[in-house]
Amino acid sequence: MLLRVRPGTDQPKRHALVEDWYREQIKKAVPPLLARWQLLMGVRVERFFVQRMKTKWGSCNHKGRAIRLNTQLAKKPPECLEYIVVHEWLTCWSRRTVPGSQGIWINSCRDGVSVGTS
Repeated sequence: MLLRVRPGTDQPKRHALVEDWYREQIKKAVPPLLARWQLLMGVRVERFFVQRMKTKWGSCNHKGRAIRLNTQLAKKPPECLEYIVVHEWLTCWSRRTVPGSQGIWINSCRDGVSVGTS
């Protein structure tokens, strides 16, 4: 990646510019994933947020039907973002509708991500 900034731009400002760019990349990539998986799973995620996280790739709020994604996912292959979106989605859905559900699995495969039940 090549970052062009004005002369004299300090390190914190450059870091903030890169983080903003990562955030925008995730915000562009997620809506098509949500549209695709909503049709497959029949469950809707109401909102998603993107923020820098130190220890997690994502999290969910099952009451608000919202998922939160780490900006660092922009550095990973698209399959990783899709996996995390589906994982968080299933976590929210299973907590909301099937307490203690252990029959749901996510299988990462060469063609992307698939969902099934055991």
